[in-house]
Amino acid sequence: MLKSLLMILFSVFLGVCGQLLLKRGMTTFGRIESFSLPVVFRAFLQPPVLASFLCYGISSAVWIVVVSREKLSFAYPLVSTGYIFVVFFSSILFHEAITPVRWAGVLLICLGVVLVSR
Repeated sequence: MLKSLLMILFSVFLGVCGQLLLKRGMTTFGRIESFSLPVVFRAFLQPPVLASFLCYGISSAVWIVVVSREKLSFAYPLVSTGYIFVVFFSSILFHEAITPVRWAGVLLICLGVVLVSR
């Protein structure tokens, strides 16, 4: 059980890193005004964007192992802890303003994770 919990947290950590790297890469690349495959392909080639997909890939591989071992009703709610870390690190790394209402939402997510995991 402890090993599975650590694997879940590792998978979530990689997903959070993926989100943060994706945002970093797109901040560098710039705003995409309209969907165009050539533009999206150029954005995809940004090193942080490529690194984000590597994180997502490894996270998915770890997740495959997790769902082979644990009940999905236990494991999947723990994925929502990623929301907490993304909000926290977005405020630090990207200087995003997080309103009190948004922090209250994060606290509700924390409470929900605790309730579901028991």
